[in-house]
Amino acid sequence: METIAFSMTLMLWVGIAFETPIVILLLTKLGIVSAERLDSYRRFGFVLVMVPAAIITPTPDAFTMLMVGLPMYALFEFSLPLARFAR
Repeated sequence: METIAFSMTLMLWVGIAFETPIVILLLTKLGIVSAERLDSYRRFGFVLVMVPAAIITPTPDAFTMLMVGLPMYALFEFSLPLARFAR
């Protein structure tokens, strides 16, 4: 039962994290952020993606964190052209 709860929790948070392009697109459409500002904060974006990835994955190894964090960062990078397009 604990394994199922762990899997469901992990899938929930990864699913929420995969909404990043939609959230950034909406924030750009509302004028809260701009594509240029997101582009200038790219290094901070990597750190801001890796911190939740470390929290989502309860194991202490870096491999699991990277398995969650790298797709999240790829989605952040994918959302930058979407933000430029939304402008």
